[in-house]
Amino acid sequence: MTGFARCMDVSTLFDDDVRDLAAHAAHRGSVIAFQSTLAAAAQAVQHALAQEEAVGEAALSLAHRDALRYMTTELRVTRSALESALDGQGRRLMPTREARKKRPFRLRPRAPRRREAPQRLSWFGSLADAIEVLDEEAERMGALVSGQPPEAPSRALGTATAHLLRDHHAKLVAEAARAT
Repeated sequence: MTGFARCMDVSTLFDDDVRDLAAHAAHRGSVIAFQSTLAAAAQAVQHALAQEEAVGEAALSLAHRDALRYMTTELRVTRSALESALDGQGRRLMPTREARKKRPFRLRPRAPRRREAPQRLSWFGSLADAIEVLDEEAERMGALVSGQPPEAPSRALGTATAHLLRDHHAKLVAEAARAT
């Protein structure tokens, strides 16, 4: 078992957690801020999930594949919890499938990457991309909630999402360090 598989621990946001925060937001009268944060969190988790799935597909060993399966399962459960708490207003903030394919949101513009062949990336290339995306999405969530009051449900949600993404980022960085 590699260090990668040993460091798996679950910090998933479950349906009950998100529903409790949504109820608290409704009670405080901060539904709009919460739904905006919820939509951004769902998009961040979806983006991270797509990258981690690519790493899993390119995995070199069964241990890597198993570790990524745990990580992607955690993100799927979180994504489901986030999306199930979206109301009509929150759903309208989510991009359509076509819009997601055209242009994902980036904090900083990414330099175009030259690829030798249009095939799937190597394991290390997929890993590097996932590390970058997790870092960007965690940073974006942190920036999004930094202006929210400390007791705001939207801040708690965004902070928990950023923590989850940073946790996944740290696990992938540790694996990249072991591989080099």
